[in-house]
Amino acid sequence: MTNNMPTNDNSDFDYTRLRQPRRFLGLTIDFVAIKVKMSISYICRLELGYIKTVKNPEKAKRLQEYIKNIEIVANAKHRASKIPA
Repeated sequence: MTNNMPTNDNSDFDYTRLRQPRRFLGLTIDFVAIKVKMSISYICRLELGYIKTVKNPEKAKRLQEYIKNIEIVANAKHRASKIPA
């Protein structure tokens, strides 16, 4: 018997990666919640590791993409700050 339900394969994604680049860029949890359309308390729990997975695949995808994007921006900003004047 096969299961035709869509799988939620975000269990291997580490949502605690959000905290460091978010704080480095000065973004508040409120701002992130608006951007990814999730509640503030849910994002806070994900960021602190109390919740490991996001049950809604659409929300999981939005948050994963957002985390990847702010990591890129934070890394670029960090590299630019190391360039001597």
